[in-house]
Amino acid sequence: MAQKSVTALARRALLKRSRDLLRPKLHRNAAPDEVLAGLEGAERRELEEIHAALERIERGIFGKCEACSEKIEPILLEENPWRRTCRNCAGSLQSVHDGAPVSVGITASEHPEEEAEASDQSALIDTVR
Repeated sequence: MAQKSVTALARRALLKRSRDLLRPKLHRNAAPDEVLAGLEGAERRELEEIHAALERIERGIFGKCEACSEKIEPILLEENPWRRTCRNCAGSLQSVHDGAPVSVGITASEHPEEEAEASDQSALIDTVR
C-alpha cells in the first residue's frame, strides 16, 4: 500500500477515534477545557497521542520512526495509527525497560508548553463538534 493511502487511512482512523473519545463528553455549552477535564487519564493520553500523530501527518513525517528515522511498516500503522517507533526500536526500548511498553516522544505531563498543547487539543475538540 502506498504511503499516501496509508496516511489517508491513518488520518481517518485517528479522527474517528478522537471523535469516539470526545463525543460522549461533549455538551452543547461545554467549553473545550471542560471537555478535556472530563477525560480520564488514559483517554487524555490517547487523545494526546492521536493529536501528535495528526501533527506528524501535517508535518509530513508520519510513518517515520522517532528513534531511528526508518519507515514504520504500514501494517503496524494500520494496527496503531499513532505508533511512533518501528518494530526494531519498539523491541529495543521494551527490553531496556523490562518489557514495559514505552512510547518515544514527549507526553503532555513532560511538555513545557502545556497551554499551547491545551489550545491545540481545543481545536481538535472543535473539529469533532
